[in-house]
Amino acid sequence: MAQTEHKYDPIEGKVSPVFWHYAIPEIFGLFAMSSASLVDSIFLGNYVGPKALATVNLSIPAMTLFFALAMLISVGGSVVGGKYIGQKRPNMANSVFTTTVLVGLFIALLLMFFGIVFLDELVGALGATDQELAEMLKVYLGIIFWATPFYLVEIVGFYFVRLSGRPILASGAFIVGAGINVGLDYLFIAQFDWGVAGAAYATMISAGITCLILAPAFFTKNAKLRLSKPMTDVKELFKAYFNGISEFANEASIGITALIFNWVMITRMGMEGVAALTILNNIWMLGVCVSIGMCDSLQPIISQNYGARNHQRIVEFLKIAVYAVLGVGVVMIVAMVGFPNTLIDIFLEDGEEKTKNIAASFMIYVWPAFLFIGLNILLSTYFTSMHKPLPSMYIAFSRSFILPVAALVILPIWLGDVGIFVALPIAEA
Repeated sequence: MAQTEHKYDPIEGKVSPVFWHYAIPEIFGLFAMSSASLVDSIFLGNYVGPKALATVNLSIPAMTLFFALAMLISVGGSVVGGKYIGQKRPNMANSVFTTTVLVGLFIALLLMFFGIVFLDELVGALGATDQELAEMLKVYLGIIFWATPFYLVEIVGFYFVRLSGRPILASGAFIVGAGINVGLDYLFIAQFDWGVAGAAYATMISAGITCLILAPAFFTKNAKLRLSKPMTDVKELFKAYFNGISEFANEASIGITALIFNWVMITRMGMEGVAALTILNNIWMLGVCVSIGMCDSLQPIISQNYGARNHQRIVEFLKIAVYAVLGVGVVMIVAMVGFPNTLIDIFLEDGEEKTKNIAASFMIYVWPAFLFIGLNILLSTYFTSMHKPLPSMYIAFSRSFILPVAALVILPIWLGDVGIFVALPIAEA
């Protein structure tokens, strides 16, 4: 057992085995982590219809706020915790972990309270102008907000279980949760005909089970991280969480960009346009999740080598990651160019031709983005892991908000609907 741990140790193990030991579970874990909306979209699109499919997309800005705040404290806290582990200061790493759990719970309860109290106002702000669509969104988010503590705690748990040297457990918890979500979606939507409420209940239950799987990792005899006295150094805490600002900016700006895209699509193409955008988002996220998984797996590796001052090893890990994310981009381009209709048919039953045609138009113009996505994510992750949050934030904020929104506002004036389709690849380039 000791030899296996040494083999995959970020500071002492061989570069390639260590990278893939962290990257492969991370990819599957992120797939599972982000699969809730994908699975909901497939079941709702096939068993309920385009309006239910559009509901999932309209909820994205609210959902990304959960993830943005969770990523802010999880990434920031785990990177600093990794530095302390590299410096052989486990007590400080435990303090950062404990504080992050407490802050996450506090944020979750605030979001849950305000989300439930101001649900009607939120539904209107998200662009649900159609009465039936608004009611569906209200039902969906009304259930989701009660599960906010599960969403934040499971992400905090994922990053710190991974940091403690157990990436397979961290990812495995989300894979089990994703499997449960699929089963419950089939039961609640396909069998019980609960519609969007069934999708929300399935997501809530699976998130709770993921938390239950992750929690024991911090209470075992040999746990590398465990609950302790919280950190009281406010300055150090601020530095820790500020280091996660790029992840917050990235997730939050994705939500705002999604909101603007939804408004544009509703205005120019109606509800079918939003449903088509939902399909594209899910296909887009398949490639993005793999790239993020490869890049994100570098955070505990680089942060620990940064603490140990192993700068040459950091360069070697980066070289492997560059080739890996470029390979992912090539695979996604082949899939989108060669099999667009096959991908679209996964999400819709026969007869929804208008929605399918809009989605196919998106696919024609969006694929070049995958030439650049992986490298942009890798650069942002590298700067975060090296405790340089501002360059990381500039990259994340530019690619996920400033550039796509600017393109979305300007290009349709010149190119019409094509301007909407090419906004994302131009932003990534």
